[in-house]
Amino acid sequence: MFTGVLEQTRYIGLLKSLGSRKNLVLKLFLFEAGMVGLTGGVLGVALSFAGSALLGSFGLPSKITPELILLGLGFSIIIGVVSGLIPARNAASVAPVEALRYE
Repeated sequence: MFTGVLEQTRYIGLLKSLGSRKNLVLKLFLFEAGMVGLTGGVLGVALSFAGSALLGSFGLPSKITPELILLGLGFSIIIGVVSGLIPARNAASVAPVEALRYE
């Protein structure tokens, strides 16, 4: 997320110079962090289905329930948002002039 903030520094400056408040920038980056976490969670669930099928081919029983899927997705979203909190707060506190000048 730190890299995402650095890549979008000019965009942050543009948003803030057009009158966006800190809360909007914070929400945008937290939403992005949550979506990254969700994407990782979906990939993890797909990988767990593949692992379960592989274990089944060796005769080892495994069961993936809907509760486990929801728990995995929810956990990955929460981890994504928590890990994006500090970069989002830093992005929201950047001055518009500094962000527009960033190259």
